Amino acid sequence: MKKQVLLVLVLLLAALPATLNAQENPITVDNGTEIVELARLGRGTANVVTFSPDGSLIVVGGSVGVWLYDSGALDTPTEPPVFLADAPVTALAISPDGSIIAASEENTVRLFDAASGDEIAAIDTREIGRFLNFSPDGLSLLTVGESRNNVNVVSVLDQTVVTVLEGHTSSVRDAEYSPDGSVIATAAEDNSVRLWDAATGDTLTTLSGHTGRVVSVAFSPDGSLLASSAADNTVRVWNLEDGSELLNLQPEDSSRQFNVVAFSPDGSLLVGGNANGSVYTWSASDGEAISVVETDGGEVLDLAFNPTKDTLVTVGRNESVKLWNLLDGSEMAAAVGITDRMTSVAFSPDSQYLLVGNTDRIVWLWDVATGPELNLSPSWNDALGATNEVTTYLQFFPDGSLFMTLEGFSVRIYETASGEEVATLRGSGLTTSGAISPDGLLVAYVGSDGGYLFDVLGGELLAELPTHTDWLQTIAFSPDQTLIATGADDGTVRIWGLP
Repeated sequence: MKKQVLLVLVLLLAALPATLNAQENPITVDNGTEIVELARLGRGTANVVTFSPDGSLIVVGGSVGVWLYDSGALDTPTEPPVFLADAPVTALAISPDGSIIAASEENTVRLFDAASGDEIAAIDTREIGRFLNFSPDGLSLLTVGESRNNVNVVSVLDQTVVTVLEGHTSSVRDAEYSPDGSVIATAAEDNSVRLWDAATGDTLTTLSGHTGRVVSVAFSPDGSLLASSAADNTVRVWNLEDGSELLNLQPEDSSRQFNVVAFSPDGSLLVGGNANGSVYTWSASDGEAISVVETDGGEVLDLAFNPTKDTLVTVGRNESVKLWNLLDGSEMAAAVGITDRMTSVAFSPDSQYLLVGNTDRIVWLWDVATGPELNLSPSWNDALGATNEVTTYLQFFPDGSLFMTLEGFSVRIYETASGEEVATLRGSGLTTSGAISPDGLLVAYVGSDGGYLFDVLGGELLAELPTHTDWLQTIAFSPDQTLIATGADDGTVRIWGLP
């Protein structure tokens, strides 16, 4: 079991019900079965990023869904539109006309109407998607096949698999259409890049040379070149007319693999983002090094060019989404609200404020009455910090007659005077944190499989709180017992109460 003091959250953002701070009825044994999620705070961790075709939007996929940012206001503190997902989004794509957003989560690809946010379709892929790419005409979509060694070509109109690209001997990591839609390039862990006839699914050629798994491919805008990056720490450029290798780029100061490569909109520049957190820019024609940008966001997971400007957006392992000017390497903006794992939450005694924290080790204060903006107190960061992990969570009941411990898969309640166990409460999964209601009649705990609310006297499970997409780390009752807050590794805090 893990218990950490308030560490911290960046900016908690959510569409909050106006009645959130106006609850009248406390949560009790009698109505505990009726609690529902009232609000979702935090944008979660970021995994993938792309621009809309016209460059007006930056689309970020992460642990709670898909967020749409105005590309001219990436650092806005206001809540951007969000398409909520049931699991972390691992791949993103936007149709060429900008009307459809495709998001891969667990074994499903969801298609959303970009204007309304309505879900158009859910496609069962049977595998967690590492890539999604539309054809230039927007009628087909590339995604991972049932066997990770295969690529499915899916019809967007009827959501059926029309072609399966088979031939790689290990997992496919990326797949892209050529600009004219006639060729598909795939990157795989068998150290190869393959080119396929998009119409027939036949293999055209295999590009060999990488000595490690190939993780990313990108066509130049005119379709004459293909760039690839691999675990051999190189970025290579290929002539597609004859399959020859034109450039082998391996900077001396880069000791980690390049996770993603991209050409600039005019084809003159090539960029690669690596596991060191750096973005390298080269001349696409001769490989001359132009610049190196240190993103300070940890390992670069994804990047994308603005189709209409010399700007680049990156997603880093440390939950950062940043916009860069490649002409001078300067950081133009960073997204507010992309957060690390939630580790603790606590209401103030008057229920007006909520303290929230995560592994960034900064404490933020959320005003329940005024909305999702948080105020940072740097002194808390100096005064507080991470405590050592503990193996047993202990909390006394309000009157001190009982105490609760979290022990592995169980919550146990003991009589203080005698030390005798009076109850064992068990939901599912490992326990991480617990909470006792102010009246002492309810116990809630969270862990690996979700959150659970129990009637102490009867030992009855009243409610399950399952909607986080990752391990829950912390839970708290508000002092007036009208709200319950939970925080999780998916980068969000959820608020629960009566409808």
